[in-house]
Amino acid sequence: MINKRGGVTHGLNRVNSPVYEPIHVEWRDNILQSALEKLKDKYNNLTDVITIDVVIPSFRVDGFYLGSIVSIEKDERVNHRFVVVVDKNIRDITKEQLEYLKNLERNSPTRVRINEKNMGASFSRNRGMQESHSD
Repeated sequence: MINKRGGVTHGLNRVNSPVYEPIHVEWRDNILQSALEKLKDKYNNLTDVITIDVVIPSFRVDGFYLGSIVSIEKDERVNHRFVVVVDKNIRDITKEQLEYLKNLERNSPTRVRINEKNMGASFSRNRGMQESHSD
């Protein structure tokens, strides 16, 4: 993925801003509903899918708790992802914890972001919401 500064980012994002700038469209006068109906007419096998991103602001990198959250039972009618925002300096994270976070991204529908320093739960929650792709 190419970030907004032109560099390539892989794995853990180590900056305080999202890799991309989300664009929010104001859907007015049933534009979205009309577009969805046209797509359903063209492709008969389309089904509605609910998308949910679960934002997890966390100071601790604890595999037991994070693993328990991201392994919740899934419903096939819902497309869900997790956004884990670690609220501490990356230098304060052990190599084992960093490897765990990388594996979490590889093996589950999870994006991990690490703040440059401890910014607090509210900042981390808001950052996770900015990174969200869901409806």
